[in-house]
Amino acid sequence: MRHGFTLIEILIVLAISVMLTGIAITYSSIGRQQVALTVAQSQVAQVILRAKDLAVATYSEVPGECGYGAYFDVPDNTYSIFAFVPGGGCGSVASTTANGIQTNEIVPAGNEAWNVSLGTNVRLASTTNNNQLLLVMFYPPQPDVFMVLADATSTFLQPDSTSSKVYLTTADGSASTSITVDAQGGVTF
Repeated sequence: MRHGFTLIEILIVLAISVMLTGIAITYSSIGRQQVALTVAQSQVAQVILRAKDLAVATYSEVPGECGYGAYFDVPDNTYSIFAFVPGGGCGSVASTTANGIQTNEIVPAGNEAWNVSLGTNVRLASTTNNNQLLLVMFYPPQPDVFMVLADATSTFLQPDSTSSKVYLTTADGSASTSITVDAQGGVTF
């Protein structure tokens, strides 16, 4: 009759336990990063949609902002919701396109939505694609959509007829995703 385990049996059970623990820790870390990326993706999409909602909701208010938008600061890893308040008052879409936007015409749309960090686990990603979105503005009442892309050589806002993307990546670069904004202001992710 046997009363214990041999050394070989104990070593095999220990090796299997170590291997399973290693796999579980690896998948747990990857899962945590993927969850953080998904949460950040939802936050960025929500910011863009909030700016669009503000533009439509405040259209008839006097004095009102001429539009609202979202700005993405890739080096600082922050985003902001801003109000567009040109010095000469709200003009037409054509005049906004012709005159562009100046930095003194962008004001915070509330302190809680100004320079908000995405956190340490997720980064706004820089890309070589020519459709990387840095700023999107909604000009009511439709609202018309203006976009500034990373490759823009001008400070003027131009209505864009294509879609643009905000790129996100995990801090270690192991996973990435994007949020797409189309010319009608639709947001998909």
